[in-house]
Amino acid sequence: MRLIRSAVLVIAASAVALVPTAAHAKTYRHTDATNDVVALGGSSGTVTPQPDRANGDIIGSSVRHTNRKIIAQMTFRDLANADGFNGYAFSIKSNKVRRDVTVVGAAGIPSQVVVTKANGKKVSGCKVKRNIDLVAKSVTVKVPRKCLDNPKWVKVGMATVFMTGFAPTDTQYADDAQFSGPIQPKSPLTYSPKIRR
Repeated sequence: MRLIRSAVLVIAASAVALVPTAAHAKTYRHTDATNDVVALGGSSGTVTPQPDRANGDIIGSSVRHTNRKIIAQMTFRDLANADGFNGYAFSIKSNKVRRDVTVVGAAGIPSQVVVTKANGKKVSGCKVKRNIDLVAKSVTVKVPRKCLDNPKWVKVGMATVFMTGFAPTDTQYADDAQFSGPIQPKSPLTYSPKIRR
């Protein structure tokens, strides 16, 4: 939940700024439960299940650990830039460092990616490639291994937070890619097992 809150802050900050695969890659796949999106009620922090909401409902995720990069992807029941700002959070823990990658998208505006350390400080020089595919209903990031100090293994957590706006009355919709069920106010982000090269 803390990462989701951090993603909200990154989306808000970004809104201001916006106005070859290796042969021996290891892959992890996870199927997420459908109908488990929750609404976070503005400043009140109340959590309300939204089982009928398809937009932003994660149905699956995958992670590939190659010789040169970490490729993480979320797939959705539906995906549209219909809420104002969409945030896609990827948290990568390794035997060396943690990096949080947040991709922000909005209708009619190019997506933006922000990479931060565990303490929230931005990381410069980390060239993460991202792709928001509204037709395939997927979001993918490719993070160079050197951004993680060339780790032996990684664990990846993923979540979405879609925002209707930034006013106290606006709603945030969230889903954890690897937790089957509605997240709660203090739910930690769910990580994959260790994925070695």
